[in-house]
Amino acid sequence: GYTNTINNLSVNIGWSDGLGATTNRSDGGQDTTVASTNSSNSIALTYATDMGLTVFAGTGEEGQADGKQLDHTTVGAKYAYGPVTVGYQANSEEDSDSSVTDADYDTVIYSVAFNVNDNLSLSYGEHNTEKSGSTVDQEVESIQAYYSMGGMTINLKDSEVTGAAHTSTNNMETTEVLVTFAF
Repeated sequence: GYTNTINNLSVNIGWSDGLGATTNRSDGGQDTTVASTNSSNSIALTYATDMGLTVFAGTGEEGQADGKQLDHTTVGAKYAYGPVTVGYQANSEEDSDSSVTDADYDTVIYSVAFNVNDNLSLSYGEHNTEKSGSTVDQEVESIQAYYSMGGMTINLKDSEVTGAAHTSTNNMETTEVLVTFAF
């Protein structure tokens, strides 16, 4: 891999040969995944302005055991101004194996967070995924509140998922309250 930052631009480039469960990696470890006949590679760029805007993009190819590959693409931006941060990201995954049905995914993610004060923050986010060949989108919505005072923190989270695993009857809702103490 290669990583470098030039002024406000960060560059990350990665490459991996066709490693597998019986293949020793070049770093001395052993890969635990199924052997692939394809290599994997990626490149990502992140540009952070002095005005609170960060934009990023990345693309990569992930080798698979069947000799095919998954192509990944991500673009997004985050803007922070005072106590508010807004983020947006779009992802795409395409399987080069045309015999696999429902193999392509497109995801859009966005969120907004507001720091009310040093102790309280509120956030809202959505994560929507379309799957090729499916009429049901997987949609996740979440609202969170985080409060801290001294050694105590309270985290409230309410999330709703519709169309989980792209199945129209697979819906769920969770509400969590986490209280932690530090001594």
